[in-house]
Amino acid sequence: MLLPLSVGAQDVDFNFDKTLWFNSQNAAGLYFAPLQDVNTVGFDYSAESGDWHLKQEGQKSSDLHFDTQGALKVGKFNLWGNFSYTNNTLKDASYNTLLYDPSDERFLYNVADTVLSGWKRQAYDMEFKASYPIIEDKLAAGLHLIYTDKIAAKQNDPRAESFNYNITLKPSLSYKMGNHLLGLSGQYSNTFERTVPTLSNVSQSQAVYVLKGLGNYTKETVGSGLSTMFYRCNSWGGALQYSYSSRILFEAGLLHHSTDVTQSASQPQIMGSTSVLDLFARFQMLFGSESALNKVSASFDHRGTSGTEYTTVFESSTNIWEIKSQSVMSEYATTEASVLYERFILDETSYLWKFYGGAGFKSKNDEYILPEADFSYCNLWAEAGAKRKFGLKRSSLLVGADLRYSHNLSGEYNYSGQRAADALVKSWYPWDLSVLTSDYFKFGGSAAYTHSLKKGMDLQLSLSAAYLAAGDLSRTYFDAGVVLIF
Repeated sequence: MLLPLSVGAQDVDFNFDKTLWFNSQNAAGLYFAPLQDVNTVGFDYSAESGDWHLKQEGQKSSDLHFDTQGALKVGKFNLWGNFSYTNNTLKDASYNTLLYDPSDERFLYNVADTVLSGWKRQAYDMEFKASYPIIEDKLAAGLHLIYTDKIAAKQNDPRAESFNYNITLKPSLSYKMGNHLLGLSGQYSNTFERTVPTLSNVSQSQAVYVLKGLGNYTKETVGSGLSTMFYRCNSWGGALQYSYSSRILFEAGLLHHSTDVTQSASQPQIMGSTSVLDLFARFQMLFGSESALNKVSASFDHRGTSGTEYTTVFESSTNIWEIKSQSVMSEYATTEASVLYERFILDETSYLWKFYGGAGFKSKNDEYILPEADFSYCNLWAEAGAKRKFGLKRSSLLVGADLRYSHNLSGEYNYSGQRAADALVKSWYPWDLSVLTSDYFKFGGSAAYTHSLKKGMDLQLSLSAAYLAAGDLSRTYFDAGVVLIF
C-alpha cells in the first residue's frame, strides 16, 4: 500500500485540508481535485490516563502506532493508499467482557462483568482510493476500499479472545458541468466479530451480565454456560455530493446497519439484533487570496438505533433454538452538529500561521421500554487554537496551543425495574453519566520539528500533551511521533 513515487516533501496535513473531495465519501472527485503527490512513513506513541473516563474505557490507555501512506498520479489514475497498525494496551477497564469496541451501538447486545481488567488489542487497517476518467474532463469513476482486521484479549477472568474484521466498498461517480461538479457514491460494508469467553482458573466459574440495555440483563456464567458469541453486521448506504469550483463541497447521505448476535456455532441461539440508521451532512468551503486561505467546515450526524429481543426455546427433536416471539425493546438516538473555521497565513509551500475555532453540541436520548429506563444528556462545546511555523536554514519548527471547553445542559438516568440494587444500575450508568455530563476544560500544546535530509525528503519529530480538568476528575494526554516525508 506504500506508493513508491513522490514529488518532494511538503506539509502533509495542509495537503489534505485543502483537498475537499478527499474528505468526502466520493473518491471519483479526486480526478477533478487531486491530492499533491506525497509519501509518509511514521511511528507514533500516545498515552492517556486519569479518572475522567467511562467504565469501559479504563484508567489508562496507550497506543503504539505505525502508519504509511502515499498519494500520486499514474497516467490517468489518481491514487491514494494507507496502511496502519495499532497496538493498544488498556488498563483497569470494566463492564466489557467480550468486544473489541463496546461503544459500537451496532453491537448493542454485549456481555459485562465488574472485574477491573486490562485489554490487549491490535488493529491492522488498509485503505485505498482511486479515480479514473470515463469521459475526459466530464465524468470520472472512483473506488474507496477499506479492510480492517482486529484482535483483542481480556487479561483477567472472565477473559475473552475477540477476532473482528470489516471490509467496506465505496464506488462513486462524479460529473462536471462547467464549474459545477455532481457526485454519487454508494457503500456496502460487512463486519464480523467472533468472541470466545474463557477462563485462566477453570476451577472457578465467573458470573456475567448478558446486557439488554440501560440496566436490564440476564445472568450467565463463563465456564459453565456462556459460549462463543458471533456478531454479524451488514451495512448499506449512499451519498450525494455537490461542488463548485473545488472551493465549495456539500454532501448528504445515509447508512443502514443490520446486526444479528448469536451464541454457539453448533446450536446457534439468537441473542438479539439491532437496526441502526445513520443520517449525515457535511459542508466545506475554501476562500481567500494568495497570502491567506480560509476554510469553513460544518457537519451534522443523527443515529437512530433500535434493539430487538427474542424469546427462544430449544427443541430437542430438531436440535435447534426456535424463535417463539420477538419485540423491539430499545430505542436509542444520538444527534451531533459542529462548525469549524480555519485561517491559514501562507508562505511559498504551506503556511506560517494557522488559527482555528469551532463549536458544537451532542445530544443523546436512550430508552428501554419495559421495565422502563432512560439515559440522556446534552452538551455544548467550543474550542480554539493556533499554530506558528518558524523557518530555519534546513529545518522548520511548528508550535501550537489549543483550548476546549464543554458545558452540560442536561442529563439524567432513570431505572424502574427490580434490579435497582445491582451494580449496573448503582455503579455503571450513574458513573458514566457523571463523566458525560461534567463541565470541563481541556488545554494542550504541540511542537513539530522538521529537518530536510535531502531534496525531496524530510524527517519530522513531533510532541504534544494535553490536560483535561473536570471538577475533581482529570485526564492527561501525551503523544510523540517520528515521520519520514518523501
